Amino acid sequence: MMIKKLREACATMVTASHLRDVKADVDELNTNLKSLKNAADKLHLLAEVIQAMETSGITSAVLTSEQLNKLNQCIDICGKKASNNGLSTADVSALNSTFSTCQLAAEQVWKVSASEIADGVYGSLNSLKGLLPNRSNAEELLRRLASNKNTLPKSEQAVYDFLNDVESAQKLVNSLQLDAEIETFIVKVLRQQATITDLNDHVFNWIKENHLTEKLKIRF
Repeated sequence: MMIKKLREACATMVTASHLRDVKADVDELNTNLKSLKNAADKLHLLAEVIQAMETSGITSAVLTSEQLNKLNQCIDICGKKASNNGLSTADVSALNSTFSTCQLAAEQVWKVSASEIADGVYGSLNSLKGLLPNRSNAEELLRRLASNKNTLPKSEQAVYDFLNDVESAQKLVNSLQLDAEIETFIVKVLRQQATITDLNDHVFNWIKENHLTEKLKIRF
């Protein structure tokens, strides 16, 4: 009788131990699947941003073929292992590591390309903001351009918002209807080198047409 009970007790403990192992495996798999979903969500957003950068003409290509191949390889591995319940922590870590590399590459490409697009009009608007009817709007536009050209957009829409801001800045600059003679005059004003002799008929008419007679002052 005692031996029988011992055997039953041992069998029960073996079963319990097996169940604990199964539960641990399931818990680990669920944790890995949750991590995979988080990685997939981040990857989806990055893919949208990259596509917008390429579609809009900001750059012809963001990632190298080697980076794309490595990323696709990690995605395929995680997808196959997730479907047969074999996904491991190492698989998800490899995907996250590759994602980080691709994100860093996209950030570097963005900073270079966005600066090439925005720097010229940014400098012009910054110099001319005091001549515009609504200086505060120009300064807000400049603030956004300065911030966004140095930071990878968080979404596809943010890419196009940046380009819209560049276009808006150019329209503000164009609204002043500058030509070579007026630009020379403005440069002299900014450097405090303008004199009465610079106020010829063309320059003075431009000042009046842009309602700047009260903004520009003569100083010794």
